[in-house]
Amino acid sequence: GKMRALRKTMTDVKQSLSSDIDTLKIKLLESESKREEAEKRRETAEKLRKEAESQAAKSKEEERVESNRKHELLAQKTDRLEHMLSLICKHLGDLEKPQAEEVEEEDAETTAMVKPKRSLKKSRK
Repeated sequence: GKMRALRKTMTDVKQSLSSDIDTLKIKLLESESKREEAEKRRETAEKLRKEAESQAAKSKEEERVESNRKHELLAQKTDRLEHMLSLICKHLGDLEKPQAEEVEEEDAETTAMVKPKRSLKKSRK
């Protein structure tokens, strides 16, 4: 009877151990699954962080390029305005010069007209 009791106890222990091992295997699998999920979440978070940094860098670069473009356009407009202003000033200068020459010509004509009259008067005397 002792052998039988011993065998029964051994069988019970085996079943109990087998059951415990199964439980541990399930817990291990669940733990592994949770660890993998956590790892995936970390990877996703890292990917998102990198994408956000990349987007921020891209935005900064686009901002810099846009700023440079606006600066260049402003420089071009300024150059054009300076050029137009110099042309206007030159044109105004050109307008003033002929007037001065015309006045001199008129003076010369007037002098030429007046001188002969005087010389005529002198010759009459």
